[in-house]
Amino acid sequence: MSIKTGAKLSQLRKQNGYSQEELAEKLSISRQAVSKWERGESSPDTDTLIALAKLYGVSLDELVNYEPPVSDKYGDDVNEYRSKTDVPPACEYSDTVEKAAPFTERSEPQDDEVPYKPINASPTPAHSGKGKKAFIIILSVVLSAAVCALIALGISAAVGSREGVTDAEGENIRGGFGTAEMSVRETDGTVRTIKTDKSLLSPEAILTEYTEIMNELKTKSPAFTKIRYQNLPTDEQSLGAIGKIVLPIIERYVTSKSAANPVEYQQGNSDKLPVCGSPYGCLLTDVTKIKNSYCEILDDGTYKLVITLVDEMNPEILPAGATSSQSAVNSVFDPYEAIEDITSISEIAMHDINFNYTDCTVTLIYDKKTKNVISVNMVNDIKITINTLVAPLNAEIIDITEYYDFH
Repeated sequence: MSIKTGAKLSQLRKQNGYSQEELAEKLSISRQAVSKWERGESSPDTDTLIALAKLYGVSLDELVNYEPPVSDKYGDDVNEYRSKTDVPPACEYSDTVEKAAPFTERSEPQDDEVPYKPINASPTPAHSGKGKKAFIIILSVVLSAAVCALIALGISAAVGSREGVTDAEGENIRGGFGTAEMSVRETDGTVRTIKTDKSLLSPEAILTEYTEIMNELKTKSPAFTKIRYQNLPTDEQSLGAIGKIVLPIIERYVTSKSAANPVEYQQGNSDKLPVCGSPYGCLLTDVTKIKNSYCEILDDGTYKLVITLVDEMNPEILPAGATSSQSAVNSVFDPYEAIEDITSISEIAMHDINFNYTDCTVTLIYDKKTKNVISVNMVNDIKITINTLVAPLNAEIIDITEYYDFH
């Protein structure tokens, strides 16, 4: 997008009394996207241009073909001179298809001199006014056809055009409004086709949506039910001879799903919601910490956001009341909740034990219109390495926490 068009978008937004945040909310996009448009760093897609034109009460032509006043070296308004004289600028053509001679450096204008008159220009044909009218008519027809094409593209995009964003299969999907189909790859490697919201394609948009929903959940602090349990995938354990003694001890401190007891919390127990110890439900701001993310529209119309984080070794311990964290895992999950029964934090510091959090995934299901949360599912895949004098002991715990029945 040109800087001139970006300036026009900024001018129209301010004229209509919107801040960047308010406009972004109306269009279901991020504030950063609006800012990039107005700086000329990116362009709105077809659907968004149509929505902007309707919102501001202007035509698409006015929106994308804005031309601010142009001044020459003397500070004179060139566009104004063009409207006051029949002499065409050197870059225009008459209907005789003769190009006007280029103008040369002019001297300082005199009082009786017609401003901006090209020197040594060919005489303007008497019927040049008709040529200009014909040119305007042709231009109008071309612009009308372009607008129709843009509208057709918008309709096509609404039913699943794939341009602008690459899915798991390497195909492109457009941003904007409406829905589309895309392929996603799960953490287990399976690929499936889902229905998605085109305003929630990028990791930035998904993280923003997730943060808003989770922060609002903490503020409302509704009643809910929570259950936490663990799996010990036996094929991933590498404990050797000593492990025959260690693994049964670890198993004593983990709870299987069948043995787990759901806990019902009444209103006002926001500290039991993620992120525990923080007044906020999500502290993550760095999208580079996201390995994979997508939005899926389920059959009943509810939305499902899935975010998988990059692997992290020994996440920092989040202090009570924290409002920020350097740890991505700690910004979304409660990483040490799964192992607090196995070994205390002080013991972790005293022993050579490493905790590698891999493919930690949160799944949020909610009502898009009301913003009400239906369920939150958090899975921490924790690979534990205990360095001993004999050999390192490797074990894996999959910790799962489910939050549901919000009311």
